[in-house]
Amino acid sequence: MSDTEVVVDGVDKLQLHGGKDKKLSRKELKKLQKKAEYEKEVMAMGGHVDRQEDDSGEKKEGGGIGAGAELGGQFAVSQQAKSVAQMTQLENAVDIKTTLLKHIAARKLAIPPNIDLLYCEQEIEVDSTSAIDTVVKSDKHRLALIDEEAELTKKLEGGDVSVGERLKEISDELRNMGADAAEPKARRILAGL
Repeated sequence: MSDTEVVVDGVDKLQLHGGKDKKLSRKELKKLQKKAEYEKEVMAMGGHVDRQEDDSGEKKEGGGIGAGAELGGQFAVSQQAKSVAQMTQLENAVDIKTTLLKHIAARKLAIPPNIDLLYCEQEIEVDSTSAIDTVVKSDKHRLALIDEEAELTKKLEGGDVSVGERLKEISDELRNMGADAAEPKARRILAGL
C-alpha cells in the first residue's frame, strides 16, 4: 500500500466518522504519513498489516501496541555489529520493539525450539508472590516433573510397585536438569537485571 493510498484511506475514514467534510490538519496528515512509513517498513520485512486481507482465514487474538503487524521469518539479529540500515529501521518504526518481542514469544520467527522464551507483560497484577518464586514457577517442565514425582510417590506408598521404573526416570531427569538448584539459579537471573 503506497503512502498516497494510506492518506486517501485516512481521509475517507475521517469523512465517514466526522460527518462533515473537514480538511485534514497538518498534524493528522503527518500522523497518517508516519503510519504509512511504518506499514511500508513492516511490508519490507516480509510481513503484513491488519488492513490487508488475510488469505489464511485465521482468527487473530490479542491486541495492543503493534499487534496489527506481523514480521514473518525474515528478521536477523546481530550482536556484534549493527548496520546503519538495521538501526534506522528499528529507530523509525513505531512500536516495533513490542511487536518484535511479542512475535518472538509466540515463536512466529524462526527460533530454535531448544531455546526457552519467556515474555513478561508490561503491566502485571500485584500479589504477594515474590520475584524469585515467579521465576522458579516459570519452569513448567520442572514443575510438571515434580508434580508427577509426588503423584507416583503416593502410588508407591499405596503399594503399587509398577510405578517404580517411571519414578526412577523422573528423579534421574530432575537430577540431570539441576532441579534442586532452581532457586539459586533464579537469584542469579534476578541479580543480573
